[in-house]
Amino acid sequence: MRQKYLRLYLFLTLALFIWGCASTPVTVSEFYPITPPDGKAVIYIYRPYVLTGAAYIPKVLDNEKYVTNLGLNKYVTHVVSPGNYIFRTDSMMIDEPLKIEIRAGEIHYLKLDAISGVFNHRFKFTRVFPEQAVEEIKFCEIQARRIVVYSNELQESGYELLNSDEIRKALAGNTVKLRDGNKRYEIHFAMDGKIRGTYRESVDKSRRFSGRWSVSEDNMYCDNLGKEDCTPVYLRGKEIVFKKPDGVLSFIGVLE
Repeated sequence: MRQKYLRLYLFLTLALFIWGCASTPVTVSEFYPITPPDGKAVIYIYRPYVLTGAAYIPKVLDNEKYVTNLGLNKYVTHVVSPGNYIFRTDSMMIDEPLKIEIRAGEIHYLKLDAISGVFNHRFKFTRVFPEQAVEEIKFCEIQARRIVVYSNELQESGYELLNSDEIRKALAGNTVKLRDGNKRYEIHFAMDGKIRGTYRESVDKSRRFSGRWSVSEDNMYCDNLGKEDCTPVYLRGKEIVFKKPDGVLSFIGVLE
């Protein structure tokens, strides 16, 4: 009798688990690959939702250089120069690097999978045909990230420097999500010039903040979050970049 109830309990637990996963809301959006800038190639790196390895948010490395921390249901646009590349993750899991030769003008799609093993999991990059990749990326969101680049590198990577009117049009009434390591920000730019945002340092630790934003006559975005800052703004699709005053650090956000 006890075994009968144990089997019933396990069955119900499994059924509820499967139902919960299947009922997770999925957002589908249109995805249009960008044209590679002159002399460059574009690589889309994406990670569809699967339960295996879900607890890990691995660093993606390109020839040992940091690209991003890639979460579930996320993708990133990576613009590179022609050459030979090795992509791998930097995690506690067993890793399978991918070697690839890239030519100018090409567009590549790399899917990151976590594969279950007997005693552990492993991350693996796979090159995917465009038709399959475009359909799968529709279910993913852009991975917001923090980068270290100079202005000319942004424009070489297909970002457009916005003027005052374009900054207002991009921001007014919209929300931007961006990430700095484990820190996440969600900022709403109200039509009346007010800023309302949420800063989340961890799952159970967050705070709200507010301020004001404006656009200067010399094509700069300004706000009073902390000290008064003014910075140029770049846009590529839904990815928006705020250049920091020191001229080096940039923050990539995602326009909602």
